[in-house]
Amino acid sequence: MIAIAVFVLLLTFILPHTGDATGWDVLAGDDTAIHNGIALPSRVFSWLALVFGVGFSMLALFTRRWALAFIALAGSTLAS
Repeated sequence: MIAIAVFVLLLTFILPHTGDATGWDVLAGDDTAIHNGIALPSRVFSWLALVFGVGFSMLALFTRRWALAFIALAGSTLAS
């Protein structure tokens, strides 16, 4: 179930974030994102969601370590 949720989170980076800018544009700081007025809080949220929501969640799933799951939880809470 968690792997499906992580996959859905990855798919949300393909969707439009603001105007023509997708989530990947926001992460990369692309000209499209800058042109659409993406501010720093939105970029920080996107990075935290990627690092903790995807990165640490996948590490926790692969290694089956509760400590990594709690780090993913804390980071996702910070992002929210």
